[in-house]
Amino acid sequence: MHDKDLAKNIAQHPQAIIIEKIHTLNNQDKFGYWAFQIVKRKSVDYIKKTKKELVI
Repeated sequence: MHDKDLAKNIAQHPQAIIIEKIHTLNNQDKFGYWAFQIVKRKSVDYIKKTKKELVI
């Protein structure tokens, strides 16, 4: 991303979800994978949303 502020804003939402849902993580050894999946899903959601807004 070329816009650092936008990147920070996009990263904040998954961080909040990770903090909110950390109690659901059963195996602490899987934290990295678990957190990555949340960030990946939210990033894809953002891209899809942005593409829809650009098309409209």
